[in-house]
Amino acid sequence: MPQEPACFDSTVRQRGLAFLQRQGQDPQQEPQNGSSIWRNGAGNFWRAVKDELRTGYNNRCVYSCFVLEEERQQDGTLRSTHSIDHFQPRSRSPAYLAYEWSNLRWTWNVIDNECKKDHLIPEEHDPIRLTRDIMELKEDDNGDWIVVPDSSLTTSEQEKIGRTIQDLGLNRRRVKIRRNQYVEDFLDKDNHYGSDFMEERQPFIYRELKRLGWIQEAKEKNL
Repeated sequence: MPQEPACFDSTVRQRGLAFLQRQGQDPQQEPQNGSSIWRNGAGNFWRAVKDELRTGYNNRCVYSCFVLEEERQQDGTLRSTHSIDHFQPRSRSPAYLAYEWSNLRWTWNVIDNECKKDHLIPEEHDPIRLTRDIMELKEDDNGDWIVVPDSSLTTSEQEKIGRTIQDLGLNRRRVKIRRNQYVEDFLDKDNHYGSDFMEERQPFIYRELKRLGWIQEAKEKNL
């Protein structure tokens, strides 16, 4: 978890609490109408620390572990792919958590807006709190690289992690396509990139390809 920036309290927390008071919203209670009090960007003061979040998380989505790169549109312009996620969803949590640094995550907008949404993720599956490996990489029957629960865990743990994988959309089509691209790139160019670059670029994928022996096999074929 990146350290809370010095400006956060005055720029986000205090302004947010004042906003909740104007809305007649008890900060200790869930919003009565879900996230409607924040409709049309009202009270979205967390956007003021966008740069601090990007830097603090090394511009990496905490859920997919992908580096967030701008996407080129058909008209040639570049579009940002980031999103600021509230780990405890605004619609299902005490309202004050919308303005707490500890509840903000730097994410890929596909994961945040299309997959996670208002799903409640167990705190022990929060990426910033993990103390052990709970997921691993696997090639499925279609040749796609998917994320599955760590095979060394108990059946009940795997079932719970499986629900988190589903709620985060880690094996949705767009996420698999991006993951497949990274895997193929590493396997094609591992000798050119080197381990340091791959580990910095995509640490989870690099670690898993190494564990599965794919990186080593690719190098042997090139000798």
